[in-house]
Amino acid sequence: MVPDWLSLHDLITWGIKLGWGIFGFFSPRELLSWINILGGLGVILGMYGWARRRGLTTRLREFVFPAAVWTHPSARLDLVYFVVIQAIFVVLIIPVVGLVEWSSSAIEMWLEAQCGSSPLVIPLAWAQLIYTLALFIAMDFGFFYSHYLSHKYPLLWCFHKVHHSAEVLVPFTAARFHPLDMLWNVLFSTVFTSVLSGLLRYALYPELSEIKLFGNNLVIALSYLTTHNLRHMHLWLHYPRWLNRWLISPAQHQIHHSRERRHWDKNMGYLLPCWDRWFGTLYTPSEKEEFAYGVEGMPSEGLRAHRNIRSLLIAPFLDANDYWRRR
Repeated sequence: MVPDWLSLHDLITWGIKLGWGIFGFFSPRELLSWINILGGLGVILGMYGWARRRGLTTRLREFVFPAAVWTHPSARLDLVYFVVIQAIFVVLIIPVVGLVEWSSSAIEMWLEAQCGSSPLVIPLAWAQLIYTLALFIAMDFGFFYSHYLSHKYPLLWCFHKVHHSAEVLVPFTAARFHPLDMLWNVLFSTVFTSVLSGLLRYALYPELSEIKLFGNNLVIALSYLTTHNLRHMHLWLHYPRWLNRWLISPAQHQIHHSRERRHWDKNMGYLLPCWDRWFGTLYTPSEKEEFAYGVEGMPSEGLRAHRNIRSLLIAPFLDANDYWRRR
């Protein structure tokens, strides 16, 4: 019997990804799906038109797919790693998806048993809107804080360093996470979303559900459909000052990947910049900056060079063992 939280769409999507990871490209709910890539290309075409009106002479193909970026060994590794790692991610994440739903329902039932029915009476439409926005904020903070801890604690950094080892940024770099690093991020965020979901379901409306687009929280889906994939690209897209107060721009996330010391541990937010502002890690450039990507001091060859799939998966354990022995 299929659990309530596991839909037929989920089974098909995860089954495809377990069989051959790249087919997740055809599921609209994935970050790197065909529809989200098309949305990102629409934004890129707008950027290209804006640049052409200001005298840019570069052809569209070179503007979007410069050979120096897309033929770089780091970009090729990201593409292969994206395909290989999907099945591992799915095996780790499926139980977490169930944990969110189970925990939320358990909290809701416990509150009702202890306190009785909620006295609040709110129209369903308003309850769904509040629920959707609140869960997005909780998830965003969970991702921010787990990310923040991954930069501040050396043992966690051993695994998170895999993501930062990319020497160029392409959309597939978004999947360059060690499986344990991804599991840490998702589990940590799950704590916030599960507790808040149970509280809101009890307070606002039983069996409350999010407003979704393509199977994702509406806010997250809109981000995926527009500029999210530009966070891991060579194109510099910096928001106007008023929008930077509400959203982290792709340019700010590119700065997060910089190997320059002035950029270390900056802009760790997922979508909202308020957490970086409150934790003192926000960096908002006034103009376009030039910098190299990667991690300072990485070896150029060997198992710890993060230049092949075996290294991406094994090197973090070696680094963690060295750190533990030094302690």
